Amino acid sequence: MDIGYITGHKDTFGVEPICRTLKEAGIKIASSTYYACIAHTPSNREVRDRILMDYLQRLFTQNFYVYGARKLYALINQDHHLATHGQGPVAGCTVERLMKRVHIQGLMRKKSLDTTYSAKRDNCPKDLVNR
Repeated sequence: MDIGYITGHKDTFGVEPICRTLKEAGIKIASSTYYACIAHTPSNREVRDRILMDYLQRLFTQNFYVYGARKLYALINQDHHLATHGQGPVAGCTVERLMKRVHIQGLMRKKSLDTTYSAKRDNCPKDLVNR
C-alpha cells in the first residue's frame, strides 16, 4: 500500500480527515491501517528477499538477460558472496518466486517447426471415386 500521500499531507490536514476523505472518494483505508504500516518492521524473509532480488537482477543483467531460474539458481548458490553476508544457500523455488516478483524471465529457445512440403505435380490423376 502506498501511504506517501497521507505521510506528505498529514501535517496539514491530519491522518483521520485524509482517511475520511479518501473513504468518501471510494478508497477505503482506515487510519489504523496507516499507523500499522508506519510501525511495520520488515521480517527476516522480507529483508532477505530484498537482498536476493537486487542480487538476482544484477546477475540477470550481467548475463545478458538470458539466464532462467535454473542457471540463476546455480549461479547464486555457487557464489560465495551471499555466504559471506550470512545469507546461506537459496532454494530453487525461492529463485523462481523472486524472479516473478521482479518480472524477469530467461530467454526461451525458439521451438522450430519442421514442415514437410510435397513436390508439385503437373498432372494429378482423375478422381474416380467422386470425392
